[in-house]
Amino acid sequence: MDRDAFFVDVSIEGKTVRLCNTHLESMVFNPPYRPPQMQLVAQYLREEKVHAALAAGDFNAIQPFDRTLHTDNGLKDAFLELGGKEDTEEGYTWGQQAATKLRKQFGCSRMDKVYFCGGAEVVKFERFGEDVLTEGEEESSQIVALGFEKAWVTDHLGIKTEVQILGDKSSSRL
Repeated sequence: MDRDAFFVDVSIEGKTVRLCNTHLESMVFNPPYRPPQMQLVAQYLREEKVHAALAAGDFNAIQPFDRTLHTDNGLKDAFLELGGKEDTEEGYTWGQQAATKLRKQFGCSRMDKVYFCGGAEVVKFERFGEDVLTEGEEESSQIVALGFEKAWVTDHLGIKTEVQILGDKSSSRL
């Protein structure tokens, strides 16, 4: 379990906004690692002194229990809050640019997410980085030799979320 989370506290008008980037465990273990990892992240996001908090990253949501990790820990999912639906093309962040063998084996999924809590409201959510290719010919050849259709710079799409920090926690929609 060599995974970690990086937290940064930002002061906005005297209120603490906590930002987190993480990459949860990708392997299937019994017992699973991701639930306690997510519980720990949520513990830091929900600290009393924190007005609003966001966690973004590769949550490796590959098993059925992953769909409720955010609600199990008192967090909201930015994509779902704006009306996004699970198992839809507009939500997928992994698979489109995966090695062909892996895409055929696992399909596409929504591994990358933004969770939030407290005095924050999601305004916008989007994916980016589709079809960005490496530039070097040798590097490109090596990537394609690994089984990729193209020399993509990553097998994930990026996600970007815009949030509004609200005046106080009681005025949030949470």
